[in-house]
Amino acid sequence: MASDLCRLSAEEVAASVRSGKVSALEVVNECLALTEETVEPAVHAYLTLFADEARETASAIDRRRRAGEDLGVLAGVPIALKDNLSVAGQPCTCGSKILAGYSATFTSTAAQRVLDAGAVVGSQVLDHVAFVRAGDEGMPAGGELVG
Repeated sequence: MASDLCRLSAEEVAASVRSGKVSALEVVNECLALTEETVEPAVHAYLTLFADEARETASAIDRRRRAGEDLGVLAGVPIALKDNLSVAGQPCTCGSKILAGYSATFTSTAAQRVLDAGAVVGSQVLDHVAFVRAGDEGMPAGGELVG
């Protein structure tokens, strides 16, 4: 079971990483473990976890901290982006079978801003092309693509 690192607020994680109290890699590894072992099997919230990329990003953040560089306000904070916010080279389906197998050719402005702020990201499933009206049932169980 993951430690209390996964229960800290974004502000607490970033402050702990910036101060060197914990490493970004420690945070990412513990949050990935919790997600992969406990959360994801029950909830099916992620399309792609970007686990390898998350660890690489976290290691880069830790190297920058040791070098005394500015880390950004979200330093080492793991976040999930909905599947309509593209990250270059990563799957981006917008919850639709039409885009199954598509890899983003660019990083969206919103995603780039959180990355620039030091966040570590993964991609969550969402309703078909993000279109759900109030009262609709939403995403099918298991996070499968529709369309």
